[in-house]
Amino acid sequence: MSRPWQRSGSFVVVPNRPGPLIEEKQRNPDEVGVVLDELVGKPTIEKPGWFDAAFLASGLALLTWGVLASGPSWALVVGWLALAIGVIMPLRSLWKYLGETRTATRRKRMQRLGTVLDATTPSAMSLVNAYSRLVDIADPSHGPWATEALEAGHSAVLEVAGLLEARAPRGAMEVEYVTTRAAALHLLVESAERMIANIEQHRRTEAASRRSHEEDMRAALVWARDELDRATGTGSLREIERVMRLMRQEGEADDAP
Repeated sequence: MSRPWQRSGSFVVVPNRPGPLIEEKQRNPDEVGVVLDELVGKPTIEKPGWFDAAFLASGLALLTWGVLASGPSWALVVGWLALAIGVIMPLRSLWKYLGETRTATRRKRMQRLGTVLDATTPSAMSLVNAYSRLVDIADPSHGPWATEALEAGHSAVLEVAGLLEARAPRGAMEVEYVTTRAAALHLLVESAERMIANIEQHRRTEAASRRSHEEDMRAALVWARDELDRATGTGSLREIERVMRLMRQEGEADDAP
């Protein structure tokens, strides 16, 4: 089974040549956007309108009255409150625009590295999982088939990225297009894993066979040396026996009266 790909962003870049996918770096949460969400709720598609302009105008008028005309203190409080309400929607729209601009700039930089693929949908994630696993295991040292498998997998991912153009699949046909290639890639990965397992088992068997052959050769050499020693009456063992006999003889001579 292929190892799940741990993504850190919503998009990946498929390089122009077979190789690892380039992941989008995880960005820190937008602190200003979080504060705005806590104050007024989640963003909507509405844009600033006359309602916001009315609050802005009322707030400015009350603040002017309270400061310049020495108006009542409540005018300052209500003025600041109205001004705050009036600027929230324009501020959110401006911040959203700046965020979209930064995102678009980041996407353009990614596009210079290859073809951008939206990896947020299950079918795209399955495709990315399979290809990332294939990159991990397709070592050229296993044979020419590994390079060809990686090239075939890269073509499948590149086809999907080229079709979708950095967006999620739309409609049943596009989803099927992605799913079909993801399924084929998973089958390719499983076949590659079986092939690698067979290659490694064969290498282990060969290594064991070489070790067994070397042990047989060493045993034959030891036997041959022993036979040579016995046949010629030479060798370290024979010499040790001769010296020990000589020592015993000299000891017996010393003990004689």
